[in-house]
Amino acid sequence: WGNTYECMTAPESVNQPIPAGNKFYVLLESLGSNQASDQNQLESLLETALEKDMILDAVPAQTASDLVWFWRIREDVHVIKSACVHDHHFDISLPISTIGEYVDQTIPKLQELPFVNAVYTFGHVADGNIHFIVDRSTSDTQSIKAINDIVYQPLKNLNGSISAEHGIGVHKKDYLKFSRSESEINLMQQMKKTLDPKGILNPRNIF
Repeated sequence: WGNTYECMTAPESVNQPIPAGNKFYVLLESLGSNQASDQNQLESLLETALEKDMILDAVPAQTASDLVWFWRIREDVHVIKSACVHDHHFDISLPISTIGEYVDQTIPKLQELPFVNAVYTFGHVADGNIHFIVDRSTSDTQSIKAINDIVYQPLKNLNGSISAEHGIGVHKKDYLKFSRSESEINLMQQMKKTLDPKGILNPRNIF
């Protein structure tokens, strides 16, 4: 999303391969068997997309260092963390067809909260995986809950999940009900008690 790209390429971070000001930026990497032929096919694809107004601009990587440069914009998340007063992370998944509408509805609701300074959005869209990093000015429990409710509550009706990559752990336990049924949670608890009757294996966490 545009503001995430702008933050990740702010001065003293990473140079911009494409100017800021666009709503979305897509990082696409492909791997084939013939680098020269694959490069030509990729550039032809980008030219066609430009001609059909499917995209506004494109910059293909020409070297291995270009690849590292481009991926750094996506993966150097500490740049966003450094821009936040208190960084609040989310790792959710939902059907690809619902991502656009969900994000468009969620960001304004978060921005309406007086203690939210900014919302940074990015992810693996083809996997249905979206990350939010919310910059909040407070760290009290009520503020955290208000943000969590906005992000997690819609996921149940969208057949989404409160965790795509990073598990449930401790902080997401109260919200597991938005992506798992009561019978599923009961089964998880029974399996945990069966395998770990004394509760000594990673206590208090969801396996």
